[in-house]
Amino acid sequence: MLVVEVYDKLLNFVHHVSTSNGRNVTMPRFSKRKTIKGSFSEDTMREAVTLVIEGRSVMVFSRVHFKDHMLVGAAPGTLRLAQPTDWMTAFLFVEVMKHLIQHTSSSLDNSSLLIFDNHESHLSLEVLKLAKTYGVEILTLPTHSSNKLQPLDVGVFGPFQTYYRAAHDSWMIRNPGKTFSIYNVAEYVGIAHAKAMTPENIQAAFKKVGIFPYDRYVCTEIDFLPSKVTDRPDSTTENSPSDQISSELSNVIEPESTVQQPPTKKKYLAEKI
Repeated sequence: MLVVEVYDKLLNFVHHVSTSNGRNVTMPRFSKRKTIKGSFSEDTMREAVTLVIEGRSVMVFSRVHFKDHMLVGAAPGTLRLAQPTDWMTAFLFVEVMKHLIQHTSSSLDNSSLLIFDNHESHLSLEVLKLAKTYGVEILTLPTHSSNKLQPLDVGVFGPFQTYYRAAHDSWMIRNPGKTFSIYNVAEYVGIAHAKAMTPENIQAAFKKVGIFPYDRYVCTEIDFLPSKVTDRPDSTTENSPSDQISSELSNVIEPESTVQQPPTKKKYLAEKI
């Protein structure tokens, strides 16, 4: 399925999951018995709460069990998940896929496109079965290319983080001496979500990465230069450098030694006799 054929669906519901090494946009880290006071800083941008944006939100809390008051003030339709660690897992992503299918009404007659990286948690057998059953076309991005090809990374996550920081700072000013805890996160994620996930930002992001309008030259030769370090010659190519080197080495003839070797003990005794 061509990307442009489902572009209108993507505008209505951007079912696009973004991770980097299995992680997503991260919120301040809060342990169970420790809270953070003071102004918001980059040092507090850790992974207690993980957010996946798909038009609707999916919030993964770094907890064993989810509690309803963790989601007070969240954006409508937010999927709530809990995971002891802050990594996306294959088990959790099955729930994300079900959430996506529910809100897109995806089916074999009304197919949709899902764009994400090829992290192992996204490609479990159960996820692929769900995608096949409900007409979800999966497009995976090449490794280490999300900064150029992933719309959320290019045009949405930046504004989202800016709006979230601004909302957090505003709360701190209005509540001096109070603690911004994990139970406040969902509300301010909802505020940032509404401001960042706009049709204008989404369309600009898809344009910048060359998905729509389609632009095959969005990545220039300069973008590929770092890969030259690990380039290896094609073994099927005739007269490849490796074949040439092997041929030259096989034709090398070691020169005969001109240094006279001393006679062995046995030969020396035989000459004396």
